[in-house]
Amino acid sequence: MRLFPLLALSLRPAGRACALATLLAGATLLGGCQSDGLGLPGEEEAKDKETRLEYYETAALTYYDGGSYDRAEQMAERWLKESPGDKKALRVLARSKLNQGTPTKLREAERILVKLVDLDWTHPTRGNIRWEVQSDLAQVYTDLADLYHREIVELEGELRGGMAADPNGTEARLAKQRGQRDSLLGNAMNLWQQVLAANPNNPYALSAMAKGHLQMGNDDAGLYYAEQYLRLSESSQAGWRRQMENYEKIAQKQDTTLDTQQREFFVSRIQGAREKTKAMHLLVGSVHMRRQDYARAVEHYTAVIRMDPGIPAAYIERAQAYAAMGQFSLALDDIEQYLEMTDPQVHRVERVKAMELLEAYRAALAGGRRGPAPAPAPSPTWNDGWPAPR
Repeated sequence: MRLFPLLALSLRPAGRACALATLLAGATLLGGCQSDGLGLPGEEEAKDKETRLEYYETAALTYYDGGSYDRAEQMAERWLKESPGDKKALRVLARSKLNQGTPTKLREAERILVKLVDLDWTHPTRGNIRWEVQSDLAQVYTDLADLYHREIVELEGELRGGMAADPNGTEARLAKQRGQRDSLLGNAMNLWQQVLAANPNNPYALSAMAKGHLQMGNDDAGLYYAEQYLRLSESSQAGWRRQMENYEKIAQKQDTTLDTQQREFFVSRIQGAREKTKAMHLLVGSVHMRRQDYARAVEHYTAVIRMDPGIPAAYIERAQAYAAMGQFSLALDDIEQYLEMTDPQVHRVERVKAMELLEAYRAALAGGRRGPAPAPAPSPTWNDGWPAPR
């Protein structure tokens, strides 16, 4: 999950072009970048160090923006060797670890950011940007909480399905994992609140607050933030489309076309917003299913299907909501669509359950009675894919 583009951060202008050219060309570190003139003793050594610093800084930011987070981490570490304690280098290092997403890397990022968050983050033109560092740390806690939440969902499934070899031990483990998750979410949500105070329309904060509250069972608060997020997402997608259309119009007037890189920039942001929106609709739909507000659940699953008709989960969940309302014909249509879309081998277990629902709904439709109570909808987890704000 990429938070903000780092190449846009201010770089020292001297040597930046040379460093970037060296990076892209794969040349030796100092080749072609040194002065031919003679200087005072120690001057060339200082220039070499400055060139190395420019190189590592530009390389770290370039790799980060290109999604090569492991390489960005390596370059940030070299950057820090040339400039120990550089807070911008430390932040790049922390965010490179954060975006790799493993438990070890997340904990390493946490240790760095905990020290950085209380430093002075006054930007010469943007003012106090501490909220961005708070957002980084909040995201670390959110991602760690997600890891615990995934295991919680698995353990709950084992208990519901009677598959736990040691139910008491599973219950104890479940309670422990819930405590760890909720502690992390508490840390994250405190920080996200501060981010929202500085930046009320921050999509990361809104989505994380929604997901965190819903994971902890605070449905009303979770739905409140989710609705805010969904409205923001819709307007964001529309805004990116308008910008792309405007650039295309300008290009047409100049008798040119929008270049591939520009188009990919806009398309990636629109698609990122759509993916996150679909995930949020699925999550909110599952909450309405749990609250037995089946009509609202249908609205959210339908929204997913309108955005992307190729998501099987939306059909099976909407089928159960329709059945709970006694609309068995619609439920059967959705079950049949689900079976057409899923692979008999890959989704064998899920298809067996879908076939059971199909038969139950057919019987209920034939007998003119209500069908079986819908199974609890799962709580989806997702990776943050919201497009990075510029």
